[in-house]
This record gives sequence, C-alpha cells and structure tokens, in this order.
Amino acid sequence: MGHGLAGQGEGCYIYGAICMEGATEGISVQEEVKFEQAEATTILGRVMSTDKLMKSAAVIISIAASGCATQPDKLDPGSPAESYTIETTDSNFKIVSLTSVPRDVNYSMEQIISRAGACVGRTFSFSQVGTAGANRLASIGGGQLIELSDPTHGVLVANNRVNFTSAMIPYSAQGKYTVEAKERKFRIVIANPEMVQRSTGYLSPDTTFKPIHKIWGTHWSDAVSQLADSANKLASCIEAPNSNW
Repeated sequence: MGHGLAGQGEGCYIYGAICMEGATEGISVQEEVKFEQAEATTILGRVMSTDKLMKSAAVIISIAASGCATQPDKLDPGSPAESYTIETTDSNFKIVSLTSVPRDVNYSMEQIISRAGACVGRTFSFSQVGTAGANRLASIGGGQLIELSDPTHGVLVANNRVNFTSAMIPYSAQGKYTVEAKERKFRIVIANPEMVQRSTGYLSPDTTFKPIHKIWGTHWSDAVSQLADSANKLASCIEAPNSNW
C-alpha cells in the first residue's frame, strides 16, 4: 500500500522501500521506511501477544473443564451429609447411595421398625410422594410412602422427595430410604438418589428426575444435603423416647 509523504512534490509515493522520484521536501526515504518497519513490528508484537493470551486462556478453560468432568467434588462444610458414606460409580461419579452411621437405641429390632413406620408418616410428606402437584412431577413408587415394613427381618423401605433452592434455582431431589435395624441399633440407606430442576423459566418444564453425579456445577451437594437432612429427622424421630402424657 502506498503512502504519500508530507511536503513532497507530486508523484512521490513509497511502495515498500522504493520511492518514485520527485521528492523535494520532508523526511528521507530511509527514515520513512524505518518508521514503517517499527510500526509494523509493534503491531505484530501486539497481535502475537493477544494470540498467546487467547491460547493461554483456552488452555486454562480446557484444563478447568476437564478437571470438572473427571474429578469428584466435595461437600460443603457443615453439610448434614458429612457423616454419610457416599457410594459412587468409578466411571462418572454417579451417586448410588448414601449410608448413615449406625445409631444406638434402647429398642429391639422389631420396635425400631415399628417406630420407623410411624416416624415416616410424621417426617415425610405424602403430598410430595403421591401426587404430581403443580410441578407435574411423577409420583414415586406408585405413590406409596411406605413400600415395605418387615419388623421380623428389620427392614422398612419408604420413598421421599424434598424441595430445595440452589443458586436461586428451585430443585427437587428424591430417593428410596431403607431403615436397616438390628438389636438396639439401626442405620438409614438412601438408594438411587435423583434430582430435577423444578423451574425452567419460559422453557418447557423438566419433569424427568435424573441421577445425581458428584461433579462440580451439578448442585449435587445441596441435593444430597437435603436428602441426608430428611433422613436425620427420621432417625431423630426413631431415637426419641416415648412421651409421657
């Protein structure tokens, strides 16, 4: 591209390092060429620096994304699920179950299961399990709050669903709760925990519960914390002494 030199006679232009004859005033050809080269070097340097910055940012984002997808996340400090053993699959960190620590009580195995049945009715909500409600969510276990109560073998199986908010977005989480009892002790296992986003704004509502994966950004920590909290309330009810009235 040609550049005219200020104060030069008509017909003098620089094409690279060649100047047509006719220059009478102004800076020399050599100075102009040096200026052009310096300016081009500066611009090239800026372009290269920007390119390096963009490539570095891309690498950082790629590493971060890779880490999020391949590394399990941790519970928030103070989570009700901290005392639970969280079993996950090895491939994609899908949460298979949450198991509480055993609790010692002064009740027989049959008494524990009998009390568990009453406590499920007190602490779990049939309206969440048995009906779809305003969110059009499918019922759990055919709408049964308690699927099985077997005091002889020390087992009670119940369904439960909890609602919670994470990052100002409403979610629901659900699972199958099993009270496993022995003489004077019991534990609670939450199997196949799932979650769904209850509000999708102007989009079609998501009504399909999906497995919970222990990966950053999936809100899994809030989900399992709410499930564990409901299990803790159930356990506290089982442990509580009979009221005297």
